[in-house]
Amino acid sequence: MKNLFSIPEIGKFYTLAVLVVAFVMAGCSSKSYYSANNKNLQRFGGYQLETANHLVKVNDLEMLIIDLSELAVAQSLQRDTYVAAQEVADSFEKMKMETKMEAAIQRTTLSSTLSAESDKYLHRLTNTNREDFDTRYKNMLLTKFNELKALIEDYEKNGHSDRVKELGDQKVFKIQKHIKQFQGSGVI
Repeated sequence: MKNLFSIPEIGKFYTLAVLVVAFVMAGCSSKSYYSANNKNLQRFGGYQLETANHLVKVNDLEMLIIDLSELAVAQSLQRDTYVAAQEVADSFEKMKMETKMEAAIQRTTLSSTLSAESDKYLHRLTNTNREDFDTRYKNMLLTKFNELKALIEDYEKNGHSDRVKELGDQKVFKIQKHIKQFQGSGVI
């Protein structure tokens, strides 16, 4: 059996990458939004709990935006909506992975399901008739973009983790890009 330290540098990198991915996938998700909050409440206090709650809320909004966009990809009638929804879903999948990695670093438990509030919001779009679907999706998505942006900006002003603030700056930039995409390109 080879010693881990005798593996060439490239092998060490791949081993580390696999371990990080395994840790992220296994260690930071929970079955429900509320059990994730309870676990974080038991584990943390003060500023750490504030950061954990922020990451749980950000993760919930990111998952909701992805679900709304995937539904729009499946049901939109307008090509512009379809293309924009696919771009949003892809972009937010990457952002969600960044949130999961930061949560793993912070030892925060994230939910793997939507909160009850977000689930109700998604079902409002699911139950929309086909003729109104594209307009409703766009309006609902812009509302959630602005909610996520405000949540991140509030943490940047009042939060305590510089790492989470830096990640938030990157997310706000991407969210603003999507808002402009929807407002400026005739998608809305």
